[in-house]
Amino acid sequence: MKRFIFCLLCLLQISWIAEAQYKVTESSERKTPSWVAGVMPGYLSCSGVGSTLEEARDAALLKLKTDISESVAVRIIATTSLQSTNLEVNGAYSYQQKLESDIKSKTARLPFLTEISLSKAEKYYWEERYYKSERRAEYFYAILYPFSDFDLKSLIIEYEKQENRLNERLAQYEVMLDQMTSIEDISRTIGDLKAFQSEFMEEDPRYEKVAFLMQEYNRLFDAITITAVQSKKGIVAAVLMLKDREISTRQRPTLKSNCATKMTASFEGNTILIKYDDFPCYEEDENYIDIRFSTGTSRMIYDRIYIKQNVQISLTGVVSDEAGNPVPYAKITLIPGGKQAVTGANGVYQFNDLNPANYEVQVIKTRFQTVSNYVYVDGKQTIRCDLTTKQLSTSAQPTAAPSPAPAPQPSVAPQNQPDPAYVVRNGLFAYFRFNNSGADEIGSGINAQLINGARYSNESADGTQSIELNAANESCISIPKAMIQSPFDNYSVSFWILGTSDGHYFSAMGGAQNSPALVMKQGMFRVINRYESECKSFTHGEIPYQWTHITITNAPNNNGYTQSLYINGELIDAISCWEKTSGKGTKFVIGGPSDNGLIKNPVNMNIDNVRFYTRTLTADEVKLIYQAENGK
Repeated sequence: MKRFIFCLLCLLQISWIAEAQYKVTESSERKTPSWVAGVMPGYLSCSGVGSTLEEARDAALLKLKTDISESVAVRIIATTSLQSTNLEVNGAYSYQQKLESDIKSKTARLPFLTEISLSKAEKYYWEERYYKSERRAEYFYAILYPFSDFDLKSLIIEYEKQENRLNERLAQYEVMLDQMTSIEDISRTIGDLKAFQSEFMEEDPRYEKVAFLMQEYNRLFDAITITAVQSKKGIVAAVLMLKDREISTRQRPTLKSNCATKMTASFEGNTILIKYDDFPCYEEDENYIDIRFSTGTSRMIYDRIYIKQNVQISLTGVVSDEAGNPVPYAKITLIPGGKQAVTGANGVYQFNDLNPANYEVQVIKTRFQTVSNYVYVDGKQTIRCDLTTKQLSTSAQPTAAPSPAPAPQPSVAPQNQPDPAYVVRNGLFAYFRFNNSGADEIGSGINAQLINGARYSNESADGTQSIELNAANESCISIPKAMIQSPFDNYSVSFWILGTSDGHYFSAMGGAQNSPALVMKQGMFRVINRYESECKSFTHGEIPYQWTHITITNAPNNNGYTQSLYINGELIDAISCWEKTSGKGTKFVIGGPSDNGLIKNPVNMNIDNVRFYTRTLTADEVKLIYQAENGK
């Protein structure tokens, strides 16, 4: 029986071999060349089959390109030895397969491979094969193509050049982040980045970096503000600002009002002039015009400007450079109050309906020196205040990857105004001195609230008062505004503290990550921009039980963000952190417990003179604040 089965299997195998055999009915040569199935130094021999001669020829050409791509991939993988990955052994093979596929895909797009053609083949051979058992014919095509080790090395060099071009392009996108000049530029760049991301496989660190850049470009939309002012009856002038510089758009805004009609928008340079008819409006009502710009995403750029039938121009002036030329699109800020305006193409600015008060008029423009002047507005007549600024030399500006722009000179009050509230006003968002009041000292209208037994104390850094927080009561200070949140890349927080221990010091609360936050862990301060694991602690000595001035700054660098710690006016440590804050907090809490993954335990401490800046302070400015509040 076994012998019979063995014979039957042999017959079936012979039958299968016979069926697989074919007869050459036509060929380009009488005898198959030896190179078809052999190996010749300096050459590649590839073949293909098809139902027609053209299909077989194309298959052989495709096989040639595939073999060359595989040669490049194998050589590159052998060179790198997968050292750039952190995969475990079980995942290394899978990653190697994906890496090889990625290299082959990129190699296939190189000019070297796209220029391969049969005309460059050294030899070729074809034959028609007929399979009698299947009653079908097919064609076989083979080519001998010159491809030396020198050609392989040249192709690897070409591949590496292409990779360098991708790296350069990625670096350029990082630089361009601070160079966007219009809404359309941002939208177009986001589209380019989506296409650019397809150049990398998901395991490639550059894939995530492109994704991160797309987020950053999208966040630029959140940073765009509309600075608008009613220049006179029936006309509103508006300018789009991205951080501290003007930005343009080709789209006309969508306008909506509770009373105005016949609204139109036109452009004068980057200034948008909105004209309207206010006849249906009543003076005693709060009349407004909503201004909206589309970004091509779910984000909208929006502002509301209140309009009046009778406009009192309280303050106006011209900003010019040293040569007397007008400086257009400079940001003008009034302190206290924080009201802002932007100069027009002729350098003119104006503020309407100001309350009588002394004001510091501050002008900020990228690549110009920050300057201030002081005026008294009486509310009865138009006051003029011209300002002259100086253009900074271009050599002092950053020219490479994104980094913080050179910090403007600190705005210091004249000798007759020694109050620390007038020291370093540029970018000062809020200042809480806690002198029996939780009110912001610079007039923003924000009032800090004392929670769970937090109380005023005569123990203070400047001889006035501070806030005492009790950990057992979980007492804290609640400020009804997030103070620092996305999309701010640059921020600074300055304060005085008495008493330290591990725990939660402050954070923006109510957002996705409750960040940024300052905590102490194992006796070291740590800033958390997003995730606790992303940022390491500062290195500093033990902080004694005495009033100590602390300043935390955050600024972008080439690889993420630089966080700096100053103690008593001196830079102590600076670290790099990849993550940035992304949450949209609803309030800012000092002391008390935190949540959502941050260190929860509160701290017994006194805190005083808390400052929030929407930019990165310089070392000189930190020292100025320390000296002013320390009475030195």
